[in-house]
Amino acid sequence: MIHSILKVVGSRMRAPRKRLLQVFTVSLVSLVSMLLLASCSSTSSSSKAVSSSNSKVSSLVSKMHSLHIAVVMYDSTGPFFSTWARGIQAEAKALGIHLDFEGANANEATQALYVRDYIGRVQGMVVGWGYNPTLNPVIDSAISHGIKVASYGIQPSNPAVYQVHQNDAKIAQLSIGQLNNWIHGSGDVIYVNVSGIYPLDVRNGVWNSYLKSHPNVHVVAHVGEINTTTVTTVASEVEAALLAHPNVKAVFAPYDAFAQGATIAIDHLHRESTVKVFGADTSTTDIGIMTAPNSPWIASGASYAYTDGAVTLRTVVMAAMGTKVSHHVFIPPVLITSSFLLSHHITHSSQLLSYFPTLKTNNLSCASYMQAVNACL
Repeated sequence: MIHSILKVVGSRMRAPRKRLLQVFTVSLVSLVSMLLLASCSSTSSSSKAVSSSNSKVSSLVSKMHSLHIAVVMYDSTGPFFSTWARGIQAEAKALGIHLDFEGANANEATQALYVRDYIGRVQGMVVGWGYNPTLNPVIDSAISHGIKVASYGIQPSNPAVYQVHQNDAKIAQLSIGQLNNWIHGSGDVIYVNVSGIYPLDVRNGVWNSYLKSHPNVHVVAHVGEINTTTVTTVASEVEAALLAHPNVKAVFAPYDAFAQGATIAIDHLHRESTVKVFGADTSTTDIGIMTAPNSPWIASGASYAYTDGAVTLRTVVMAAMGTKVSHHVFIPPVLITSSFLLSHHITHSSQLLSYFPTLKTNNLSCASYMQAVNACL
C-alpha cells in the first residue's frame, strides 16, 4: 500500500520536470532558430550591400571607359616633359579611357589652337605648361562649353581649373641649399632661367630671395631659352659665360633641360672639378648624366615626372566623372644628389620610388573605381 502511494507520488513529481525539460528544449530550439534566421538575414543584407557596392563601382568603371580626354602640351621634347607624358599615357591605359595627345613644339599659338580645336569633342582636357595670356581665353572657352580642365605647370585665371603643381618653391629651396653649401655663401654664379612660365617664375622668386639674403653671391651671367633645342642652346650660352667669367663656382639651372645644357658646357671646358650644377626635376636621362664619372651636376630638387603626369590625368578624369576632387593638388618634392644615386646604384627614375615613398602619389586624386582597375600609379 505504502509502495503504491510512493509510486504514484513519484510519478506526479517527475511529470512536471519532464514537461519543464520539454518546454526548455523547445525554447532553446526556437532561440537557435531565431539566431540562425537573424544571421542569415544579416549575411543576406551584407551580401546585398557588397553586391550593390560592386555594382556601383562597375557602373563607374564603365562610365570612365567612355571618357574622351585630350592632353595639350606646350612642349613634349624635354626630358621632364617626355617623362610626364609617358606617365599620363600609362595611366590612361590603366584607366581604359580614350586619350588624345598633342605637343605644340614650344609654340604658344599652336598650343592655343589645339585647345580650341578640342572644344566640343572631349569631356576633359589637360593643359601642360605654356603662357597664361595666350591660354586663358581658350581655357575659359573650353570651360564655358562644359569641359573639365586640369592644368600642370601653369596657373590659369579661371577658378574652375583643377590645378596640379609641383611644390616649385620647395624644389628651388632644396637645390639652392646645396648650391650654398658648395660656394659657402660667396662667389660668382651663372643663372639659367626664363620668365613667363609659372614653375620657373616661382623658382625665380626663391632665387631672388636667396640673393637678397646673400649679398656676396654674384650673378655674373643670366642666360636661358626654351625652344625645341633648349639643351644645345643653353650649352652654348653657358660655355660663353664661363669663358667670360673664369671665377664662376656654380650654375643654378632650375629645369632639367637647363641643367643638361650647363653640364655639357662645363664638361666641354673641363671645368668639372671647379664648377658644379644645381638643377631641378629628374628623369632617367638626368640620372645617367648625374651619375656619369666626374659629372658637375650634383644636386636637383625634384618630384617624379612620371607619377606627376598620372596625378594630373586622374584629377581631370575625376572631375569629368563628377567625383569630388581638389582644385589645387600639390606634389611634394625631394632632394636628389649624385652621391645618393651612386651609393644606391640608381640608374632609372622608377627606382627612386623605393627610397622616396612620397614620389608615388597614389594617395592623390585616386578614386575607388580607379583602384578597382589597378590604376593610381
